[in-house]
Amino acid sequence: MIEQLDFKIDVELVKSEINKGISIDYVDQILLQTVKGKDPFYGSRAGNEFEEDEFQFCEFFWPEMTYTNSILEKFGLVRSRIMNLKSKTCLSYHKDPTPRFHMPIITNENCFLIIDKKVHHLSVGKCYIIDSTLPHTAVNASFEDRLHIIGSL
Repeated sequence: MIEQLDFKIDVELVKSEINKGISIDYVDQILLQTVKGKDPFYGSRAGNEFEEDEFQFCEFFWPEMTYTNSILEKFGLVRSRIMNLKSKTCLSYHKDPTPRFHMPIITNENCFLIIDKKVHHLSVGKCYIIDSTLPHTAVNASFEDRLHIIGSL
């Protein structure tokens, strides 16, 4: 259901790369990898608003994010995006077509994933593979935004 990978990230470096060029204050998702010629919002929603296969989302939109992009490449991710789950919100209960890679950047003890009706907390600085083909949701029951980088496997 959840596999914690034996890989540590430099969270401060990832944050600094995000802060240099991406404003996430007013959006809930922005793509790091997109379809060639598309903007970083194309395909950033539920996944049913685009015709391409997820594996066509392999163009790095932010080439200056060299460290972050190297992690995405290392794990062979596609359709990677920054997800900003606002405080006191949750996602619909849903299933994804493929498993997902999660890299928590900002979180706290009141942020959870519920997968197949089991509650999990993911810690900052670690990477995880989630079986998101099972019914799941993300919950932010805190007063701070929660930020993850998520990619499709």
